[in-house]
Amino acid sequence: MKIPFDGSPLAICFHYKDRPVDGFSFDMARNHLSYVHQNFLNYRGTEIICATKTEEAVEKALAGDFKYLLLIREGTIFNDFEQMIEGIQELWTENHFCIGHVLDRKERYYELHEQMFLMDLQKFREMARFPYRCKEKDKLFSLPNVIRSEEDYHDDYTPLWTEKGEGESEFSNLSPGAQWIAEALRCGFKFSPFTEKIRHSKEYILYREKIDYYDNLVYLKNRLNSYLPHRDFDLSIPNVDCNLLTEHDYFKVIYPAMDFSFLSIMKYLAENNKSVAHVLIYDNDFYTLEFFEEILRTKQFDESKWNQLFKETPQLKSFINNDYQSFIKNDSVQEYLKYLFAENKIHFLDATPFATGFPIRSYPDPIKELPIIFSFSNYLTSLNESLKAPYNTKVKIINNLIKEFSRYSDTLFTLSSSESISAESAQNPKLLLASELNLPYLSVPWEMR
Repeated sequence: MKIPFDGSPLAICFHYKDRPVDGFSFDMARNHLSYVHQNFLNYRGTEIICATKTEEAVEKALAGDFKYLLLIREGTIFNDFEQMIEGIQELWTENHFCIGHVLDRKERYYELHEQMFLMDLQKFREMARFPYRCKEKDKLFSLPNVIRSEEDYHDDYTPLWTEKGEGESEFSNLSPGAQWIAEALRCGFKFSPFTEKIRHSKEYILYREKIDYYDNLVYLKNRLNSYLPHRDFDLSIPNVDCNLLTEHDYFKVIYPAMDFSFLSIMKYLAENNKSVAHVLIYDNDFYTLEFFEEILRTKQFDESKWNQLFKETPQLKSFINNDYQSFIKNDSVQEYLKYLFAENKIHFLDATPFATGFPIRSYPDPIKELPIIFSFSNYLTSLNESLKAPYNTKVKIINNLIKEFSRYSDTLFTLSSSESISAESAQNPKLLLASELNLPYLSVPWEMR
C-alpha cells in the first residue's frame, strides 16, 4: 500500500465543534465519529484522535509521534471511501507537506481549509512553527508567490493545482493555514489542492448558519443512518451465574446493545431486590443502539424503520417476535425496565468515543463506590466478525473501553469469558485485558481458546 497508508503511524483526527448546550448536534458529532472510525479500522498504523481546534489536532498528533495527520472535520461524508484513499495515494508525493482544500484568498494568501487535509508531520517538525490562525490582522507579511491554474473547481478561489512561484509579495489579514503553506514553500516542500477524484469521493455538509442549521443536520443524520456495517448477533437469552453479585445491593450496569444476556441480569436484579444507579447501553453503531432502545422501551418495533437491519440479519425479526417477547413479558423484568426508563436511569451511548478519547458529556455522574456489572462480548463480536479490524486494534479498543469504565468504579464484574479469535490464537495465546486493574470476574477471565 502506498504512503500515507503504508502502515506508517497516521493520526486520523476527528475535528468537531465544542457544543456543551446543543445536545442534538453533540450527539450527531459522536455518531459521526463512529462513522469515521469504522471506515478507517482496517488501515494498519491508523489511530483516531479528537480535537475541537486545528492547532489542538496538530499538537496531539505531534505528541503521539505520528508521521502523518489526516484531519476530518465534522460534516464530512464519504461517497466512495476507497476512491478517496486511492485519490490521495495518486496525488501524494514524498515532497508534499500537505494536500487538502486549498483556497485562493487573493490578498489574504492561500487558505488550507480545515474540512479535510493531509499533512506530513515529519516535515512540519522541520519547519518554523506558526499558528493555524494568524492573530496579527493588520500586519504585512512577505510570503512566497504561488502559481496556480487559470481554471477553478468553482467560483474564483478553488484552483486545480498550485506550485511555488518566483519571489515574494506582501499579504495581510492572513487566511487560516497561510503561514503553514508559506513556510512549507520556503523549505522546498509542496502543497496541492485535492483532485477532482478526491473531491467527488466525499461531501462536506455545512450547518454553520442558523438558516440551514437543522435542515442540514437532519440531512447528515439520514446520510449517517444509511451506513450500517454487517452484524452477527447472538440471538439467545442465556442464563447468567450471578453468585458473586450476592454481596452487593446497589450497582451500575454497562452493557453492549443487542447482548440479550442483559435481560437475564435485569431479571436477577429485579427478583433479588437489587438497586441500580444507572444503566449504560453502548455500541459502536448508533443504528443498532436506536433499535435496542426501541425494543427495550416499547417492547415492539416499527418494521418499516428497521428494514436495513432485518435485511442484514434476517433471523432477528423472528427472534424479537418470539423468544424475546416471551422473556420480556416476565412481570419482574417488565416492571424493572419500566422503572429505569421512567427515572431516566438508562442511557444509550456510542462506544467509539470511549475508544478514541471523545469526551463523555452525557454519561451520568460517577459513583465510585458502586460496583459495575460490565460486558463487552457482543461489542467484541462486532469487531471480530463485522468490521474485520486488525488484531491489535481490537485489543486496544477493548482495553481502552475497560480502562474508561474503570474510572467510574473500583469494582467491575464482567461476563465476557468465551469469545475467541481462533485464527490468531497461535501467535496470541491470551489477551491480557485489564489485568493490571485486578478486576473480579463473574466467570473465568477471558482467554482465546
